[in-house]
Amino acid sequence: MFQQDGQPFTSTPRGAVAMDHVESLIEMAVRGGGVVQHLSVSLIEPLRSGALVPLLEQWQAPGPDVSVLYQQRHQRAARVAVFVDFVDALFKNAAASFPPAD
Repeated sequence: MFQQDGQPFTSTPRGAVAMDHVESLIEMAVRGGGVVQHLSVSLIEPLRSGALVPLLEQWQAPGPDVSVLYQQRHQRAARVAVFVDFVDALFKNAAASFPPAD
C-alpha cells in the first residue's frame, strides 16, 4: 500500500524473493537484499540503529487497523485483559517512536 496526494493505492513490485517470516524479511533487507515494507512496530530497532533507512517517505500510507478478537464472556479472563493491554501498549509505543530517534 502506498499513498500519493492523500489517495491510497496498491502497487506490487516484482521481486526475486517472497517470504512471510518477518524477521527473515528484515534481515534480508539489513544485509542488502532489497527493500522491505512492513509494520513500523517490526522496523523500529533496525531503523533506530541505522541498519535500515527509510525510503519513499512521501509515499507512506497508514498501516492497517489492528484488532484483538476474543470470545465475549460475562467476565473477561485476566490473561486476555493482560494480552489486550500488551498489544495496545506495543502499538502505541511504536507510534510514539516514529520518526525514529537520531
